[in-house]
Amino acid sequence: MPGTDWARSFLQRHKKDISQKVASNIQRARANVSREDIVQYFENLSETLKHIPACIIFNYDETNVQDDPGKQRLLVRRGTKYPERICNFTKTPTTIMMCGSASGVLLPPYVICKAEKMWKQWIEPGPKDEPCCNNRCCSVGSRYNRTQHGWMDAQTFTDWLESAFVPHAKSLPRRNVLIGDNLLAV
Repeated sequence: MPGTDWARSFLQRHKKDISQKVASNIQRARANVSREDIVQYFENLSETLKHIPACIIFNYDETNVQDDPGKQRLLVRRGTKYPERICNFTKTPTTIMMCGSASGVLLPPYVICKAEKMWKQWIEPGPKDEPCCNNRCCSVGSRYNRTQHGWMDAQTFTDWLESAFVPHAKSLPRRNVLIGDNLLAV
């Protein structure tokens, strides 16, 4: 049976052909999507949006970020196998929803914290850049919400849609196109 020395030698002999990389974990459904499926999707999308101005085509996506208190070196009694540092938290997820138009207009971010209730200190002063329009939908700046898990769910998505996107879309002269991912596949 080949051992680790054989594997190391094999990799060394074939270093021009193969290399070791850290793999990303993806779901089986995503792995089953072929290149042809992706090409066909973008061809259909291009055809569908051919005569629609870029200023009314919007795309949204959310991403989850986590803080990490990290590990620290501790002075412990000799023989301690598993030193632990006690803290009130480990990793806390926060979700950020972003939405922008194909013409480059960026709506204010929508931030979802993991919490039982929102604290005023968390949201004042929130990020506020030049608003994309002077209407209330954008001039108030970032919007905040909370869930018990810190992720976007149907209720927070609906709140974002009703409080941020729809008011902005109503300020535009015609119907809008909103493209998103499989966010609500909960």
